[in-house]
Amino acid sequence: RRFVRRHLKRHPDIAALHATMGFAYVDDGQYPKAVASFKTAVDLEPDDSPFLNDWGGALLLAERWREAAVVAVRSLKALGARQVIVAVPVASSEAKERIAAVADEVVCLATPMLFSAVGQWYGDFGQTEDAEVRDLLEWAHASLET
Repeated sequence: RRFVRRHLKRHPDIAALHATMGFAYVDDGQYPKAVASFKTAVDLEPDDSPFLNDWGGALLLAERWREAAVVAVRSLKALGARQVIVAVPVASSEAKERIAAVADEVVCLATPMLFSAVGQWYGDFGQTEDAEVRDLLEWAHASLET
C-alpha cells in the first residue's frame, strides 16, 4: 500500500492507481474510502467500464443502492448497450428520477408517497443466502447454454 500511496502522490492523474487503492480499502472493509478511490478513477477515465464496475461494487458494499443503480446503467452504456431499461417493483420518486436521468426507460410498478424502504412493501423480505444466489446464477447460466 505504501508503494501505491507513494505513486499516487507523484501521479494523481493515473486512474489505475486510484482503483488499486480502492481494492485495498475494500479488503480492509473501508467501503466509503473505496467508493471515493473508485470514483476518482472514474472521474479520470469516465468511459472505462471496469472502473465503473468497481465503483458500483463499492457502492453496493457501502449500501448506497441508488447510486449503485445509476453507476450500473452508466457501466452498461460504456460496454456498448444500445438501450438500458431499468425495471423495479417499487421505488421512491427520487430514486426513480435519478435512474431515469441515465437510463433509456424506467419501469416502476409503484412510487408510494410515504416510501422509506423497499422491504416495507413485501410480505417477506428476508435475507437471501449466498449459496442460494450462487445456485440460482448457476441454474440461469446453464439454462442459457441449452
